Amino acid sequence: MGRIFWLICVVFGLSQANTEPSNPSHEKNCSKPANLVELSNGKRYLFSSPTDANWAAANASCTKLGLHLATLKTQVDIDAVFKRAKEINPNYYWFISAKNFGKDRNPDHRWHDGSKLEENSELWEISTPRTWTCVALHTAYNKKLYGIDCLYSLFYICELPIQCY
Repeated sequence: MGRIFWLICVVFGLSQANTEPSNPSHEKNCSKPANLVELSNGKRYLFSSPTDANWAAANASCTKLGLHLATLKTQVDIDAVFKRAKEINPNYYWFISAKNFGKDRNPDHRWHDGSKLEENSELWEISTPRTWTCVALHTAYNKKLYGIDCLYSLFYICELPIQCY
């Protein structure tokens, strides 16, 4: 019976997807929590304060909301997020999406989308060890990325996926 249905679909150009109503918001898997803030870089973020968590729990929390941990690939993104995070708490670490998937002393930091955060990037604080597993901003310091232990309990920043704008 399944082969006959498949043959009919092929002959008449039908698919199961064509038999169901379209739902654009479902296709994008987008939700827009009420507390999203649009910043000067044009992107939308959710700042977890006063809730903190380790990196895995922060990542799960963002995902549950249809967001992802913030991906700050440019200094413009860092500047925008840093300014807002500092207004919320002027002396605290904030998890973002980059994580080290390397082994031992061979760091391989990747953003949530799999793209590489280069070890020689100017986004890093010059003195931070690249062997830490997770990456964060610290609002008491400069507008750079810092390596930090993923098990620490920190604030975190979620970002609305670009396809949801």
